[in-house]
Amino acid sequence: MGGLRKGSLKANLEWRVQTQFLILRQRTCVMSDVLMVSCDLHDRTMVFKSCVGREGTVRTKTVPYDFGSRRMLIERLKSDAAAAGAEKIVFAEEASGQGFGLFDQLREAGIECEVLAPTKMGHDTGGVEAEDRRS
Repeated sequence: MGGLRKGSLKANLEWRVQTQFLILRQRTCVMSDVLMVSCDLHDRTMVFKSCVGREGTVRTKTVPYDFGSRRMLIERLKSDAAAAGAEKIVFAEEASGQGFGLFDQLREAGIECEVLAPTKMGHDTGGVEAEDRRS
């Protein structure tokens, strides 16, 4: 993702959590019952952050982007949700050509997946360009 500003992954996660909270509130879910996951896809890796509830600890993990790693990610998310007492998992990813395989696997596993338009996501105004060398 070229052009990311320093800290924008954190800003995007916060924006995604706020957006998902509003969606979930409309569906009468309690935020503490939901494992929220934000994902940043790259050519060879995916970086994701997850937490349960607004005050939950945010965990960050980088894994390879391939079929086997995606399958392991799904199993890990399910076990994390069960350990935290979350009733559902909501996964948010930025729209890109790389996300189709992940989206399909998540849906097949029963995980709610939201694809977000990059043009509609909040941006950090820190003014410092970050070099993304993970691609």
